[in-house]
Amino acid sequence: MVPDKGETLRISGSARIVRDAWLRERMKVADRVPELALVVTVEEAFLHCTKCMVRSRMWKPETWNSEGLASIGEAMVVHGNLDLSIAEMRAITENDEQTRLY
Repeated sequence: MVPDKGETLRISGSARIVRDAWLRERMKVADRVPELALVVTVEEAFLHCTKCMVRSRMWKPETWNSEGLASIGEAMVVHGNLDLSIAEMRAITENDEQTRLY
């Protein structure tokens, strides 16, 4: 999906996580090399019309209802059974967004 575009591309196939240095080096952003890479082998690809995106109002944030959804910090603490508070995890994720994005 591309923001503000209705058309979508659906693919099916197989994927694997790799650590090949030569591949990860090609994916470097701002001198940061990813620790892992996802290699996807596409077996089928389909373009879809805009109907599902129009109906879902995906690109209209004013229509989103996120009330009752867990934050990423809450989900990590609860489902990961972590010994951190939700506030502590929230602080970690907010810091990561600012300092570890690339």
